[in-house]
Amino acid sequence: MNAQRHANGKSIAYKTGEIDFLIAQIVPEDCWYVIPLKAILPRKSLRIYPEKDPRKGPYGKYREAWHLIE
Repeated sequence: MNAQRHANGKSIAYKTGEIDFLIAQIVPEDCWYVIPLKAILPRKSLRIYPEKDPRKGPYGKYREAWHLIE
């Protein structure tokens, strides 16, 4: 996985097995996305379009999907 974590201006890639989910807050839309890592690998980036119909698109089903981490 090439997700980046930043500390003191340095960029370090997470390794597969270190994280299970990408959780993103979209502030202008007041919503969260809980995306399993397996849904985004092997991508290095992704785009989320919350202003459109939240049920559509490849990540719409992960909007407010908190039940996935229980």
